[in-house]
Amino acid sequence: MDESVKVPTMMYQGLATGQGVGFHSYPFPRYGVGVLDSTGNPYRPDSKDEMLEKYNEEQKVACEAWNVEILLDIFPQADEFETPDYPPLWAMSKPVEFDEIGNKLDEISQSKLVACVTASESDFDATYDKMIKELEDSGMNEAEAMLTEIIQDKIAVSN
Repeated sequence: MDESVKVPTMMYQGLATGQGVGFHSYPFPRYGVGVLDSTGNPYRPDSKDEMLEKYNEEQKVACEAWNVEILLDIFPQADEFETPDYPPLWAMSKPVEFDEIGNKLDEISQSKLVACVTASESDFDATYDKMIKELEDSGMNEAEAMLTEIIQDKIAVSN
């Protein structure tokens, strides 16, 4: 291999350690590892064969015991998940009133939960009850009712 090919590879070798590129992906599986696209090329530079070459003895034994080709095969595959007919909750539009109440409830719960955790054991129940009362007074039950109605409406429309 000539030097012109090696130079870019050497430039990128330090990215994971020096720059943090890809640092937060381990140990979570990422799409494309060992998967080929419609042209037969891997999505990622680490193909299934390259992964298998890097496996240590324990990983090879685990694959054999689990009757899988690669360790990623132990995770549920995309076709095993049922896709609901309605969007996920985080993607649903909510009324401004809900967001206002939700923001207020977040502020209360964030500070009061710290108070609950740091309270003495004998003061915990009183601190917790006080937090719940403050949340209820700030519209927790109304927000719950609004969200329930939003979800029921979305599910009814999709069925």
